[in-house]
Amino acid sequence: VAARWPESAEASYAVNVLIQTALRENRLSDAEALLARLPEGSRSSAELSLGAGLWTQYLRATAGQRDAPSEAAIALRNKAGALLKQGFEGVRKSGNPTASAAVGALYLVQYLLAQGDAAAALDALEDPKAGPLTLVDAQAETAAKPEFVQETYKAALRAYLSAEPPRRDEAEQMMNSLEKFVASGNGESSGKQLTDIYLSLGVQLQ
Repeated sequence: VAARWPESAEASYAVNVLIQTALRENRLSDAEALLARLPEGSRSSAELSLGAGLWTQYLRATAGQRDAPSEAAIALRNKAGALLKQGFEGVRKSGNPTASAAVGALYLVQYLLAQGDAAAALDALEDPKAGPLTLVDAQAETAAKPEFVQETYKAALRAYLSAEPPRRDEAEQMMNSLEKFVASGNGESSGKQLTDIYLSLGVQLQ
């Protein structure tokens, strides 16, 4: 379909299916080549998905390292960031993000926080159309998975504490939201999970 009728709406859908298949099989170079076959106006969600895949690959490649990342890892990180930013700009303009686009937006927030850009991370988190925190607060269907909600709260708490100056009131509200959410789903084990979350957050902030 994509080869024979490249200008049709079905072609864009077919290429997106191929991209998602390549991402699931960790064939990132194939996914990147397929991305170029999509019309520019239809690339946003695919850019977010590919950027998320590259960012995950970067995290795996640098996990546990004490030394500075290699040049190859830095190039991977930069490519991931560029794709996440491009994809999010398209999604925030069009609105109505899909579940996969919402996940991509959250990866963008995590990337920006890792780069030390709390202001840009908060701008993405709180975007009125596509921000992960906006979607969670609105109880949107695309942001209903427990893992997404928890990671969004964690990213928001880190962003509020990292802002200049720190937004302490919002950080306190986010701690309350995170604690209530964790307690609602984990019962007696919620205390240990919260301890692990706060220890991890402390390391990231340091």
